[in-house]
Amino acid sequence: MRLLSISTDKKIFDRSSSVAKRMVDYGNLFDELHVVVFSKGYIERFKLSENVWVYPTNSKNRWTYILDAYKISKTLKVDSVTSQDPFETGLVGFLMKRYNPKLFFHVQVHTNFFSPYFRKQSILNRLRISISKVILPKADAIRVVSRSIKESLLKSHISIQCYPLVLPVFVPSLEIAKNSEKRYFKKQFLVVSRIEPEKNIDLLSKSFSKIAKEFEDVGMVVVGDGSLRKEMEDYFIKENVISKVRFVGWQDDVYPYYASSDVFLLMSDYEGYNRSLIEAAYSKLAIISTSVSPACDDLKEAVVIVKKDEKDIVSAMRTLVKNEEFVEDIAEKAYVSAKRVEISKDKYMSLYKGQFLNEK
Repeated sequence: MRLLSISTDKKIFDRSSSVAKRMVDYGNLFDELHVVVFSKGYIERFKLSENVWVYPTNSKNRWTYILDAYKISKTLKVDSVTSQDPFETGLVGFLMKRYNPKLFFHVQVHTNFFSPYFRKQSILNRLRISISKVILPKADAIRVVSRSIKESLLKSHISIQCYPLVLPVFVPSLEIAKNSEKRYFKKQFLVVSRIEPEKNIDLLSKSFSKIAKEFEDVGMVVVGDGSLRKEMEDYFIKENVISKVRFVGWQDDVYPYYASSDVFLLMSDYEGYNRSLIEAAYSKLAIISTSVSPACDDLKEAVVIVKKDEKDIVSAMRTLVKNEEFVEDIAEKAYVSAKRVEISKDKYMSLYKGQFLNEK
């Protein structure tokens, strides 16, 4: 089978990245894997492995991504096409299906776009929802990353012709021993996230600032970057708690930060699967999260679920700072819950390939 993948993940251009390595793994499942990636500027097409090829669109701007990707895709001889989402990349897959009706059209849904917060965030997101209503009914197979997204899709008014397959994002299980290699504070909160509006950065910042002022030995490490990073830093400076926050940017190896922290924080308005929650659970961290992440389906009662409310979040954080035994208890429960739903890489790869064989 020759598979075409339409992607937005530019990390594949770094051949040493986990994304590039994952594409090589996927390539081992098929005769050929061709990955077309939405990108601006100019990057040479390249061969990632013996049977995996990468094609940057080299677009002038984001508005020509779809057309540029379609032009490249039409030149490739493939049997199946998978789109990373039912939005822009989904449109490329949809056009390829129209160009060659014999193609097997597979659509992935990683984000809970049924969330009202997704719609409210931007005009573009409202347009994406409209696009999904065209794309998903044409799919021969649909992969969703959680049961909650599957149920939302089945309850929606979108008329699909196939039953969604639930296949979470694969997260390798690593036995991580607690250490102090990346410990900057006696009691350490951890955020691993893009610093963007949908991550509810304002609410996270306000909540942590209150805790930082209340407890002398508490701090927070932020792994990640984004458009709101300076705004976040400026807020902590204004609140005079910047000394209790360590921004470390994106890290190739996040695990030392998990291993050195106590409590993981996620305050998003909506999420994809969010593998960082599972990584935190494998690392035996206590977790405070809004209920938006599909990964919460797997961790269930092991997560301290909070409302999108400053008072509720501060209360939860205060409880965990004061009660070390409670932290250890729910951290252990999170670990057990993550291990309970764990599957091997071989099993995951088998399920991934099965989507393109119409296996149920």
